[in-house]
Amino acid sequence: MSGERRYPPLALMQARSFGARLRGLLLRPALRDGEGVCLAPCRAVHTLGMAVAIDVVFLDAHGAVLRRVSSLPPGRVALCLRAAMAIELPAGYCHRHADWRRQITQALSRPLQERSSRDSG
Repeated sequence: MSGERRYPPLALMQARSFGARLRGLLLRPALRDGEGVCLAPCRAVHTLGMAVAIDVVFLDAHGAVLRRVSSLPPGRVALCLRAAMAIELPAGYCHRHADWRRQITQALSRPLQERSSRDSG
């Protein structure tokens, strides 16, 4: 185990209201490694108006991964019509963390902090 880098567990904020989901990461500081946003329900994510790329993981209602979009650049849209939720992560998160699926599963099993449409970061 020596030489293996240890990362803090993934922490997800929850965006359930329409306004919070629509706004997502806009007007918010860039996510730090180990932070993410859970958008539910959600079938599409946009990066319009954002300054940085993000990783997006689309999940079904049981938490199974349906689609992963790595480093979605600003000004783009990604969708998965079968998805029940989307997880927004810092660009490159899934590449840097070989256990990203486990990290997401564990983060979803813990209580998520609610993020309202009024939160600005």
